[in-house]
Amino acid sequence: MGFVLPAAIDKAIYFAITPRCDNNCKLFAADLNDSFEFTNDKLTRSDKGWPNYLMGVVDQLIKSGYNIKGFNCAFGGNIPIGAGLSSSAAIEAGLIFALNHIFDLGIDKLSLVKMAQKSENEFVGVNCGIMDQYINIFGEQEMHSG
Repeated sequence: MGFVLPAAIDKAIYFAITPRCDNNCKLFAADLNDSFEFTNDKLTRSDKGWPNYLMGVVDQLIKSGYNIKGFNCAFGGNIPIGAGLSSSAAIEAGLIFALNHIFDLGIDKLSLVKMAQKSENEFVGVNCGIMDQYINIFGEQEMHSG
């Protein structure tokens, strides 16, 4: 383990997301040209890998007592996978931020950060810290101190 310095950069993950009236969740990873479907009342890990980061977010919302319906979600961006820029944290933070908005859950930003981290720790099984999710939720363009 080394030192880390979280910072907002000019890379992004973009989400197109709409709520559904049932419990079905349909995901499309544009960069991978791959899709995945699940129901939010039967969450089981996928051998594909990438859907687990998104299902982990849904798992955390449900464990925290939020009653959410299904959703359609397409996402993609320009954060390189495996380059040390925490694309997984960007996906988790982006999805939890979007679900908070479309389902009007009223969750504060720090709680979103904590749930995004727990989703990776508990569902994906990666013992990551909290800084990557934190900067994804709180980072701003041209932040100034003081």
